[in-house]
Amino acid sequence: DALCGRALDIVLDAYGSELGNAAVKWLPFGGLYIAGGIALKNVDRLRAPETSFMRAYLDRGRLAPVLTKVPLRLVTVDDLGLRGAHYVA
Repeated sequence: DALCGRALDIVLDAYGSELGNAAVKWLPFGGLYIAGGIALKNVDRLRAPETSFMRAYLDRGRLAPVLTKVPLRLVTVDDLGLRGAHYVA
């Protein structure tokens, strides 16, 4: 459905923008790890450079070249939160 696709693009645009803010704030040159269900279920909408997610992530004006040096990593383990809770317990 086109409306659902547009709504998801808006969410991923905001998600990419926040990740871009985090990357500029922390400068994680070793990698910025993305975990969670939203990313894992929408891999195809995150990876391509022309997606709204990547456009929002890289839209930092003069700081955009810095973000090209921050690798984005997608965590593909779906039970990461449970593993962390188990580790802490």
